[in-house]
Amino acid sequence: MDIDSAIEDLEAQAFFASISSRQTQQPAKVILQVNLIARETTFFLAWPLIGKDFVAGFDTKASGNKPVWLLIPITAVESMNSNFADIQVAELFARDLLQSRIIGSKIAIRTLNNEAAISGSLISLQENYLSLRLPSRQLVHVPIGSLKFLAVEKLNSSTED
Repeated sequence: MDIDSAIEDLEAQAFFASISSRQTQQPAKVILQVNLIARETTFFLAWPLIGKDFVAGFDTKASGNKPVWLLIPITAVESMNSNFADIQVAELFARDLLQSRIIGSKIAIRTLNNEAAISGSLISLQENYLSLRLPSRQLVHVPIGSLKFLAVEKLNSSTED
């Protein structure tokens, strides 16, 4: 599966799920439990996607009305459990997914060594780090290898296909 097909499939699933949840007022069905290293955090992801170096999906426990899409580096994962055998797998790396669809979006990240989330706009992605523009206009560079997870708070609607 290529990156465009994977993204289009996820977008369609999220759209239909949002319609369904509005009609039934029930949350999306949980299909993948992701336990981070040392089991300090557990995420329940709907419509998961497993890539070559990441797992991603919509956080069913996110607060607020809008679904939050998470990307979790596989190096931060201790275990995953699912009650479904058919989980979408894609032959793509996190870097490619972020580069093609998330640049310009408002994101929040948490690193392995810091409990405080860092929020800002993802402005670039280099070989080993991503660059965020904070609300204070400060530019921060974060090593990709230090990510615990990345949450997309608002997708940039002007992202080119």
